[in-house]
Amino acid sequence: MKYLLGVDLGTTAVKVGLFDSQARKICSSTQEYRLITESHFVVEQEVSVYWDAFKAGLREVLVESRLSGREILALSVSAQGETMVFLDEAGRPLSRAIVWMDNRAQEEARFLAGRFDPDEIHRATGQTDVIPLSPGCKVLWFKRNRPALFERLGKILLLEDWFFFRLCGETFGEGSLWCSTHMWDIRTRDYWEPMLRELGVRREQLPKIVESGTPLPAILPEVAAELGLSEEILLVMGGLDQSCGALGVGNARPG
Repeated sequence: MKYLLGVDLGTTAVKVGLFDSQARKICSSTQEYRLITESHFVVEQEVSVYWDAFKAGLREVLVESRLSGREILALSVSAQGETMVFLDEAGRPLSRAIVWMDNRAQEEARFLAGRFDPDEIHRATGQTDVIPLSPGCKVLWFKRNRPALFERLGKILLLEDWFFFRLCGETFGEGSLWCSTHMWDIRTRDYWEPMLRELGVRREQLPKIVESGTPLPAILPEVAAELGLSEEILLVMGGLDQSCGALGVGNARPG
């Protein structure tokens, strides 16, 4: 029998679940961590914490199930929204991850709200307001307050994107996470160019957009060896945790 691995990249824990091919749960693991809150508005996390928590959870479910990682057929994720990772050209984090609830970009939210007509923002992004939680505002904060790091910027990723980058070495994103960034056009299901221009962000600094459920490139051989997984494991693009939760309770069609 082959098995499936589900990973939830949560705000305060990574959860790893092992399922059989009929989607029956075999076992699961929860690996908790503390957020870094150095001031009233700042909420961060070391990017390595997410990876280490995933590895610990994977080890735990394999020990409990007495299965080999090479028996896992496919892996996908659900992920917290809006948490951001800035990488340099070599793929190394330029800073800690900025967690979704971080509220530092107060001034940037006011500035961007004044640069666009509210109706235009709503039509393009589906968002009713520009708030400091928005990744778009945090990109502008990073540009204004970390200019030397912004000059070295290679990629702007959300946490789901970074996790798959860590697995396969390429960058992919999807709409259920990017739709709340103010950088995503819900009409075209692509990046919103007026906001990218305002932020000074190039399209090549953002991940390639695919649909949730899309098979991704193969896992890197060295990562498969690190995790004890097969090099043939199928990596499948996931989605926002709240969207995945809605599907999980059967909310999959109108009504």
